Amino acid sequence: MNSKKRKLANPWPLVIIFFILSVGGIVTGFLYYKSQMNHILTTSTQELSAITDMKVRQISQWRRERIADGRTFSENISYRRQLSRFLSEGDNKQLRSDLIRDLRAFVDNYDYRSAFFVDLNYRVRLFYPDQDSVIGDYLTSKLPDIMRQDEIVITDLHQTGKVSYLHLDLLIPLKNPETSDSSIFGIVVLRIDPQEILFPLVRSWPMTTKTSEAYLIRRDGDEIAYLNDPMYSDLPGTIIRRSATQENQADVLAFRGIRETTGAVDYRGVPVIAAVKKVPELPWFMVAKVDRDEILSSLDAQIKQVLIITIMFLLTTGLLLIGFWWNQRVRFYRSQYEAELEQLTLKKLSEEILRDSEEKFRKIFEDGPYGMLMSDKDFGILRANLALCKMLGYSEEELQSMTFRSFTYPDYISGDEVELLRLVADEIPVYHTEKRYIRSDGKIIWGSTTVSIIRNKKDEVQFFIAMVEDITSRKIAEAELIAAKEKAEESDKLKTAFLHNVSHEIRTPMNAILGFSSLLSEPGLSEADRNQYVDIIFQSGNQLLSIINDIVDLAGIESGQIKITIKEVNINTVLKDLNEQYKYKTRAEHVSLHLKTALPNNEVDIMTDGTRLVQILSNLINNAFKFTKKGRIDFGYNLKDGFLEFFVKDTGIGIPAEYHSLVFERFYQVDSNVSRQYTGTGLGLSLCRAFVGLLGGTIWLNSKPGVGSAFYFTIPYSGKKEQLPAK
Repeated sequence: MNSKKRKLANPWPLVIIFFILSVGGIVTGFLYYKSQMNHILTTSTQELSAITDMKVRQISQWRRERIADGRTFSENISYRRQLSRFLSEGDNKQLRSDLIRDLRAFVDNYDYRSAFFVDLNYRVRLFYPDQDSVIGDYLTSKLPDIMRQDEIVITDLHQTGKVSYLHLDLLIPLKNPETSDSSIFGIVVLRIDPQEILFPLVRSWPMTTKTSEAYLIRRDGDEIAYLNDPMYSDLPGTIIRRSATQENQADVLAFRGIRETTGAVDYRGVPVIAAVKKVPELPWFMVAKVDRDEILSSLDAQIKQVLIITIMFLLTTGLLLIGFWWNQRVRFYRSQYEAELEQLTLKKLSEEILRDSEEKFRKIFEDGPYGMLMSDKDFGILRANLALCKMLGYSEEELQSMTFRSFTYPDYISGDEVELLRLVADEIPVYHTEKRYIRSDGKIIWGSTTVSIIRNKKDEVQFFIAMVEDITSRKIAEAELIAAKEKAEESDKLKTAFLHNVSHEIRTPMNAILGFSSLLSEPGLSEADRNQYVDIIFQSGNQLLSIINDIVDLAGIESGQIKITIKEVNINTVLKDLNEQYKYKTRAEHVSLHLKTALPNNEVDIMTDGTRLVQILSNLINNAFKFTKKGRIDFGYNLKDGFLEFFVKDTGIGIPAEYHSLVFERFYQVDSNVSRQYTGTGLGLSLCRAFVGLLGGTIWLNSKPGVGSAFYFTIPYSGKKEQLPAK
């Protein structure tokens, strides 16, 4: 009787839950976006600060080296004596020739544009070469103070009207070695062209970007003076001046002591991220900046992924809530039905009440949304409703000639018989199971089955009633969810292993760079040790750059942003350049390198992406050197069936056959022992496979442990008329 008081579940609480989860997902995604943007901006600002610090140190070192040149010049007593004698013997042609020869040697060997000697009356007495030997107003105003202070000085950047280029001057006062008071008798001026020496040092950038640049500025009153040409300047070779009144301009912030900014604009008015540092002992500021849009462009792919994950989460949540609500309805109707059956077995009804009950049961049985059947105590089917007939593909007449076993999947028959015996013995009130059925067309479906007993007045089994709900779609969805979960877990394990590996690979060269950089400042360091430390730092930097390039290429491949550039390439030239490039390794290691080219030079001009081709071959050759301690490495190509088949063979440790299909997977390395003995991120061969695919070819290998490995890949042998489509 209690079943009449039960109500159908209200869907509104589930709707409210779904709404709350949707709002939470959107807010979480927005907070993640803001967090990632702040992280990227902070990281970029720190990188720019490190670049400005490095460049300021380089400029300071360059300035100290120039002062050291001047000190070397001024301490040359013999040369000072000759210059002093020249002032009194101006007509001595041999002496003039010797002095000019020495000036020329100094200019040619120490990267100066010109040199000239000025007497106390500011007249140029000697010069080399013939041009640019003009003092100018700026230098004339400086010379009296320099002679009075007796200090070696590098002037600021300036431009003399008669000298066509922007320059600096190294001023070297010379003391008379013949007098006891060491009075100044003249100044040697060494002229420096910053376009050749200083500005290339400023413009150099440790990474490849589109809009990054570095330049020097100084403040001239209410103006900013750009000492070297900005990237977007239309007046090369001159000091560009702009107003310093725009408060949010990155260059103006430098004069206010602000070292870093993420919200300023550059001289074009474009939003940038910038770092600024004062150059010691000079009125210059070093500015390093990059467009804000370029830095944040990497965030777009992440936002797309977050959006997809959020949508998938909301869809999954919605489906689960709908499934939960639907299950509530099923349970409600099932409980209603079971309550009706219970009432039929307990209540004594009159014929009229019995007929009403039978009619109600008939409607539920025939019009119900779930498959239902009635069977006798021997499990012979007495009746089946339309829903069950459609579910199994049989007509009611066909089902009446069958038993329950006839369309039950064989694996479940024995279990059903045991549970039905328990049901008959009253050990369980109803028998519920989820199992597979065989349709008339042989198709397998899943059904949620509930079986109950109708007993007579003597408590004997009169017949069985079974209700079957088709849950095939739910089972498929569950299997797909399990498979997706397992795949996600496997991917997470691979990425975790990769992150652990790549963090080790990055720390190793970084520790070398930091350690040996600190050793360079140790006093008493020999030149040989300094060169060795610099070489180690350079090699570690190249190793770190290679790791970062592999990660960037992998990200580009996964996001579909990697493109190939098709142009004419001479294969023989590319291979010969690689052969020369790796020859130095053969001198340092017990490995010989051999090149084979199958075609003459006039037949190997093909249309392909030369950069990606070199990257593939470099990865394979680097792997060959890495795993070959002694022996030989052969590389080259052959022409086969309209394709160029390239190969890289070595006599290294080899790869077991069971790993041949796995080495091209991302992050994969053969085993932990090898990964500990040999460095690497496990990305090289994966990138090779991706690039070969983009070039229209395939890659494979033949290898045997202890014998060596041979990697092969193909690209189309196509000339100009058979140009590959850009991908």
